[in-house]
Amino acid sequence: MHNVTYCGLGLGVARGGSSTSRLAIYKVCYEEGCLAEDPLKGIDNAVRDGVDIIFLL
Repeated sequence: MHNVTYCGLGLGVARGGSSTSRLAIYKVCYEEGCLAEDPLKGIDNAVRDGVDIIFLL
């Protein structure tokens, strides 16, 4: 993707597809916040579940 900044913000559209990829959503933080290890637990769960792509926001 062109025009990506240091902060990770893109000025374009990334497109693609994979017929074998799975979409999995893990909620690791809530309105009250989260502990520092909560996102790491989410990543561990995704890896254990065989998720192909992990997107953190």
